[in-house]
Amino acid sequence: MSDAYGALALFYDALGMSNFALRATPAVLQFAQQNDWLGRRIVDLGCGTGGSVRWLASQGYNITAIDTSPAMLDTARRSIDSRGVALQWIEGDARAVEPIQGSDLVLAIDVLNEMSSVRELENTFTSIARGLEADKWLIFDLHTLQGLAADHGSTRLLRADDDITAIISSVYDHERQTLQESYTLFHAEANNWTRYSAARTLRGFPVQLIIALLARTGFEVVALTTTNFEAVQPVNPSAARLFCFARRVS
Repeated sequence: MSDAYGALALFYDALGMSNFALRATPAVLQFAQQNDWLGRRIVDLGCGTGGSVRWLASQGYNITAIDTSPAMLDTARRSIDSRGVALQWIEGDARAVEPIQGSDLVLAIDVLNEMSSVRELENTFTSIARGLEADKWLIFDLHTLQGLAADHGSTRLLRADDDITAIISSVYDHERQTLQESYTLFHAEANNWTRYSAARTLRGFPVQLIIALLARTGFEVVALTTTNFEAVQPVNPSAARLFCFARRVS
């Protein structure tokens, strides 16, 4: 499998693409603890450049960080001092990750919209469930169909300075319910500008479908919220992005 994030890994943090994981991780852990989750052993599935891992490591959690991109994992390893931290790095596919026994929580931020089909999504939930005992949790975020469609036809400048110029173009396909993001990046290197290109595709899924797949794979939804932790009804949610908190029940 090619590393679709090879070029993006070089600039992911500099462009602020890990900021959501950095902000979300302490907030979702606090919300989970307020709703009776307890634990110290966390799997960060799709860890990217380590946005969530940085905070988890600072809090003394036992972490298993998994990502399918060698370039993203390499960037994460180099950016985090793991001395004295219970931290394991694994290159693996979220859709078929080997069970991590004894985990208290699987955290998946900026992951599920990367799935290209309902089958892949169900395989991911099934894979996660194999590594969780009853009452252990899965927490993930999700761009809704409405949220992805809102970026239809947009082009914007992500950054422009003496070191990096980055432009993103987004096109939403209503028929396939996918958002295609194309990145054009220029980086100042040895008095010259080097051009990089990268692309990623995000797919939207109906929230009711997500809940049905969770139930089919052995989870119950504890809470479904906006990113401000306001309760959301799964029927036609208006929020652009959601958090889902699910408990393993069988």
